[in-house]
Amino acid sequence: MKKSNIGFTDVASVEDLFDIGQYTKGLTEFISACRTPMTISIQGAWGTGKTTVMNIVRDSLKQCDDIQMIWFNTWQFSQFHMDDELALSFLEYLCSELELSESDKDEISRLTQGFRKVTSASKEILLSIVDSQLGGRIADNLERGLSGGEKNFNPIEAMRNMRERFESYIQETLIKREKSRIVIFIDDLDRLEPRRAVELLEVLKLFLDCPNCVFILAIDYDVVVSGVEAKYGFDDEDKGKNFFDKIIQVPFRLPVANYNITRYVKNCLEEIGIQSDDNELSNCENLIECSIGANPRAIKRLFNAYLLLRYITPKSLWDNTATRNLLFATLCLQYADENLYNIIIRQISGLEMNDIRALATEEIVPDVFSEFIDEEELKQWRPFFQVFVSLIDGSAGNDEERIKLLHETTALSTVTASGEKDSKMQGEKVLDHNMEKVKVLGATDVKYKICVLGTNFNIGLGQYVKVEYNGKIYNAKMHNSIKGRVDRLGALFSDNDLHEGDRIHVFYDYAEGHLLFEKITEE
Repeated sequence: MKKSNIGFTDVASVEDLFDIGQYTKGLTEFISACRTPMTISIQGAWGTGKTTVMNIVRDSLKQCDDIQMIWFNTWQFSQFHMDDELALSFLEYLCSELELSESDKDEISRLTQGFRKVTSASKEILLSIVDSQLGGRIADNLERGLSGGEKNFNPIEAMRNMRERFESYIQETLIKREKSRIVIFIDDLDRLEPRRAVELLEVLKLFLDCPNCVFILAIDYDVVVSGVEAKYGFDDEDKGKNFFDKIIQVPFRLPVANYNITRYVKNCLEEIGIQSDDNELSNCENLIECSIGANPRAIKRLFNAYLLLRYITPKSLWDNTATRNLLFATLCLQYADENLYNIIIRQISGLEMNDIRALATEEIVPDVFSEFIDEEELKQWRPFFQVFVSLIDGSAGNDEERIKLLHETTALSTVTASGEKDSKMQGEKVLDHNMEKVKVLGATDVKYKICVLGTNFNIGLGQYVKVEYNGKIYNAKMHNSIKGRVDRLGALFSDNDLHEGDRIHVFYDYAEGHLLFEKITEE
């Protein structure tokens, strides 16, 4: 009987597989002893383990008899509530976790229903958190926003009333349950549209900044900055930083640089039934560090693909360590940069071993890749290709046999590719061309195969995007450190009549990560 329940799910762990116990232990002790009210952010990029850290902390806090805990998953909750009502729905959920009488529950329901009627009018009040100078305009805007019977509902008074009630409910709950503080975990804020995440943070600041409360938020700084820009139109990053600093008293950044990758990778290999020696384990670790990095979610996806290929690959190939190593390396490239992976797949039939070696040794891009890869990209990937080439050269045989092995492993790896083999994916247009136009112009830079959109166009550093132009869709990537710069546009430029400095309009579909380029023609 074959082993069942194999593979890795996206469910966050409560086990410390990265050996960061000193950090989670310290965070737990701080939460249990800090002054209140206190708001702590668990910061880290997508998939780096924010939920896992919160799970570990929550599990540790269970040992503290005087702490009441509440967990709120914004992503799951948002699937059943309109985005505009998420913040109010959160308030209602929190109340359901407290010790409330029936009359108290009725009063909270009355208040939240009142807010639902005047949500658009009360936004100016929320805005005042970010820019206190707007306070003088609040009353006028509220008066214009309300109509009919809604004018009998005073949102300013209701906000004050709700805050006071929440504070009293929390204190009553602590007394009845014999607790000293409430720790409220709010997970997956990063998975919301940034402006919605900001709205939920505003509610926290307005209503729930109460004594004996500690809030633990899984959210990254860049999401907050993007959300403030998207909601209020601020093009000044300082506004986003000011907002973040007002909400968050203590930022806790995940210690990704100190993750014990060796331990995690060894555990993953054992989970899929591979008893690796030190050399194979070291190769896997080096390849991960040079490609997808210490990202638990990405590593899980990588090993799921590796496990699938284990079942697909002929046993005679899989039992060869060199084949396994090269297959794993190819998957690392595929999951870290599918555009670059696709380029190599397209060129594979005409490659020689010296072309591959040049990726690891040459300062300039080899001629066979020069149309698709720029020098900056090659420099970034050189450490990976150095490991990649060492694995190929370390396999038995001559260069002809090594190229054959490379062909076999890349052919197998295409099974787990998420996109088309050709990076210039054709077919139906996937963009909503009625989306709001971004308020910046782009300028093409054909020489370096990039497009500069300006720092106001802050999609997210290092994010993979699809770019549509003239009905075709291309894989691209936002620059890792420069805001508003789209990289890897060589295929787009080679296919189309675009020249140095051409101006374009840009549309962006946030949910799908798609860009639409439209060239501006001179009248």
